[in-house]
Amino acid sequence: MSSNALEFIKGYSSDEDETNIVADFVQEAKKRTLENSDSQVSVSPKKKRSVLPVPKAIQDLHKNNAFDQVPEDDPSLHDYRVRLFPHVRGNWATYVYIDFGQTFEDLQNRLVNFLCGKNIKAKTIATPHLSLSKVVTLQHHWIEDFVKSLQDNVGNNFSPFSLCPELSPKLLVNENKSRTFLTLPCSHPGLNQIVRKVDSILTEYNQDVFYDNPEFHVSLAWCLGDVRESLSDPGIRDELEKIIKEFGQVEDRVVDVTRLFCKTGHKVFFVSLK
Repeated sequence: MSSNALEFIKGYSSDEDETNIVADFVQEAKKRTLENSDSQVSVSPKKKRSVLPVPKAIQDLHKNNAFDQVPEDDPSLHDYRVRLFPHVRGNWATYVYIDFGQTFEDLQNRLVNFLCGKNIKAKTIATPHLSLSKVVTLQHHWIEDFVKSLQDNVGNNFSPFSLCPELSPKLLVNENKSRTFLTLPCSHPGLNQIVRKVDSILTEYNQDVFYDNPEFHVSLAWCLGDVRESLSDPGIRDELEKIIKEFGQVEDRVVDVTRLFCKTGHKVFFVSLK
């Protein structure tokens, strides 16, 4: 350490001396500030930052994001069927049913071939089933709890049973009469009980319950529009009944129901009967 520094430390020994030194320092600082302001030193202002444009590739990155788009309702993409309710993002079309599998595949093909030969456009039902609810809409985050409620309140309270559709065709139309269905009636005392349980769950989600006095059935084929009058023509109806009665013995059309199905969107859940 230099001798000047030591001398400075030695002199800095009392409160009074400390006060005088600070006062001198403040006075000197004020003086220098005034001198600088009088010298009119000009300082160039900071330049503004220029914002670079966002590249078009980045702007278009999420332009075609599926989550931001509402599906186009083009009937030609699904055999000209009409939606019963508009698509709403986040809502999933949902219904509960009994799946008949491929039990009636041969019968379905024979019925459709006959109708098409009579210039009546008809299509087979891809998955013949018996509905236990209307088609309702559930929000995605409800689905897991809904399926769990079905298992707890329906699956765990009903035992497996068998269904045997009647060999007498019945014509039905959907709610907006945009399609006509060729069906076979089904009856079983447990069906109404199951529907009441399903209805009670749907009510918790503020959804529509099933029809009053439902006509349980399995649909085999469908036509666009309300064509019940055409299909009720004696010549056509008699032939339809003949084809159905030739389908086979009772054992050929018995379906063992060991579980129910819940389809929501493109997903299918199983509800096992105990």
